[in-house]
Amino acid sequence: MKKFLAAITNPVTGDFGNFNKVAANPLAPFFVKVWRAVIIFGAILMLVYLLWGSIEWLTSEGDKEKLTSARNKILHAIVGMSLLAASVAIVFFIDNLGIFGFKILQLEWPTP
Repeated sequence: MKKFLAAITNPVTGDFGNFNKVAANPLAPFFVKVWRAVIIFGAILMLVYLLWGSIEWLTSEGDKEKLTSARNKILHAIVGMSLLAASVAIVFFIDNLGIFGFKILQLEWPTP
């Protein structure tokens, strides 16, 4: 029965479902997809927060509290953008060194 089940393959995924033939870290593709999604989601949120602070700055009408709030929003958006850029730079550096044995930025499916 085990031989019969081992012979069943999905033509779309191939051997990806068989973790015996996958690279040493089978969760690597999952973490890569999660990291990329977090970077994209964070960039979108950063842009929205930057626009929100900019609009608040334009509509502050000289009110000190609104101006300070808008300035803080813009500053926090720029800090968030810096953290996202630093994250990408660190991952790019680690990826080029090949420390963990898989390419984060150029994900390739392992073949048997």
